[in-house]
Amino acid sequence: MAGRLTVKLVESAKARDAQYEESDGEGGLVLVVYPSGAKSWAVRYRNAAGKQRKKSLGPIDRMKLADARKAARAIMARVDDGDDPSSRAKVEADKAALTVRSASERFMKARRAQERNRAADEVQRQFDSYILPAIGEGPIAAVSGDNARKVVTDLANAGARTMANRVHSTLARFFKWAAEPDQRLVAQSPYAGYPKVADERERDRVLSSSELAALWHEAGVTAQPFGPIIRLLILTAQRRSEVTGMTDAELDLNRAEWTIPSDRAKNGDRHVVPLSKPAIAELAKVTRIGKKGLVFTTTGEAVYAGHHKAKARMDRALGFNEPWRIHDIRRTATTGLIALGQQPATVEALLNHRTGARAGVAGVYNRHQYRDEMELAAEVWGRFIVDVIAIDTRRLAYDRLRLRERAAFNAAIQSDELAWSEYLAVLDDPSDAREAA
Repeated sequence: MAGRLTVKLVESAKARDAQYEESDGEGGLVLVVYPSGAKSWAVRYRNAAGKQRKKSLGPIDRMKLADARKAARAIMARVDDGDDPSSRAKVEADKAALTVRSASERFMKARRAQERNRAADEVQRQFDSYILPAIGEGPIAAVSGDNARKVVTDLANAGARTMANRVHSTLARFFKWAAEPDQRLVAQSPYAGYPKVADERERDRVLSSSELAALWHEAGVTAQPFGPIIRLLILTAQRRSEVTGMTDAELDLNRAEWTIPSDRAKNGDRHVVPLSKPAIAELAKVTRIGKKGLVFTTTGEAVYAGHHKAKARMDRALGFNEPWRIHDIRRTATTGLIALGQQPATVEALLNHRTGARAGVAGVYNRHQYRDEMELAAEVWGRFIVDVIAIDTRRLAYDRLRLRERAAFNAAIQSDELAWSEYLAVLDDPSDAREAA
């Protein structure tokens, strides 16, 4: 039997001078309307002793009508079995047994009702990757500030200063929420008062041409999917999560395009990435498994997640003097494209950055998407990697180019295939000695 409440009635219920309730009928569910205009769900029932009880379900913006009815039915089933869900002893026992994992599920449900999915997805990733493996299975009421703080300090000690501060913010917000009056999962936040764990310094690590060449070659002999991921990161200059999560449905190889949907792009903007010939060639080498269309996977069911171990093995093989991070590849590509004569606005568009000509009011009125320029930039970068960086003699010749010769190089690499092949012959000519710039 359908209840009396409807979505329209719930939305249109007006505040009065005193709190009042609208009943859904026989199921025990009621809509509570407060003088402030706030609304929440509750269940009214009689316990085994015949005493009337009220069990709060929470604000309506955190639970739809259909979900509230489902929760009410579950509570009434417990009542029929002799339970009293709203007794003080029962409520305290439930809170004492509630794990951090279960509490995080409630927290994330509330966040997803308030924020864009992309922001909530990043917070969920922090829980899954760092917080829950450390403290997820213990009761939330038993978590100490030191327990929670260790999650952050471990990240900072591993060199992930920025992520340590992001997780710090998530923990602070999570425990503050848990202590709010309508939650009361903890008496007070155990994480209150902790400062950020580390100063964040913007990284400026750019791989040298010899390091980039070594990385390119090592990626070529590294097993799938990590090796191809590294090569695609080099060729496309996109973010690791965006490349790793690539699906065949996002690829249009006939148009040489890869479309990153808005829900996978960091800034929430759908992004069409032009694919150079070398990028398409690398994609063709990747063996596909499973039926979900994932390009980079070891199971066919889930996106590849073994970056940490695979990079550690690659680091041992490379033996770089200075540590590097995967995101440094993106910075290296950006620097390289500028050095090859590409305009900053074009590079920003290729990176899907909302900066410079694409930021603020300028971005609203600047509808030029730099499509042609981005295609040229992608092809120029692909040529540079495959025709110069990957070949030691040409890379060394490029490194010796003087300033006026760089201008000629940049013009040639943006020319047609014939002009470029003629310039490559110049780089290959050992008799054309060059002094260091």
